[in-house]
Amino acid sequence: MTKTSDHSERFQQSHALAELIQGLTQPESAGEVMPGIHLYNRLRSAGLTHGVINPSLCVIAQGSKEVLLGEEQLRYDPDHYLLVSMQLPLVSRILEASEERPYLAMRLELDPGMIASVMVEAGEVSQQGAGSVRGLAVSRLDSDLGDAIVRLVRLLDRPLE
Repeated sequence: MTKTSDHSERFQQSHALAELIQGLTQPESAGEVMPGIHLYNRLRSAGLTHGVINPSLCVIAQGSKEVLLGEEQLRYDPDHYLLVSMQLPLVSRILEASEERPYLAMRLELDPGMIASVMVEAGEVSQQGAGSVRGLAVSRLDSDLGDAIVRLVRLLDRPLE
């Protein structure tokens, strides 16, 4: 797949995900719609929010957000996802949101045991390097993962199918 076609496909996926989230939420809402799946619909940028986040995959359909962990600042948007591999205290803020283009996002909580198993299999954790594992990362969202997220959120509207 070429870079241009992947970008076009990602744009379509972001648009589809935004429509799904808007259809499943009310403006200015945030909540767990099914165990481990959270949807967000915010109409305005916000100040700093302090909290603790569980291991999660966070995907934005529309808007952008910044998270702060100590001195580290990470920004993500519809082209990037946030992966949190362990429970962490975070400070965050929504950077882009308006009534015309609300901040729309999904967070999928992940099983810590599964994360550890995958990290060991991938060689991310060794006996010598266990202390160097990062608990937070932003990466480019490819069309395969974007498609899986759209399909997951689509199922929230049709749980018996």
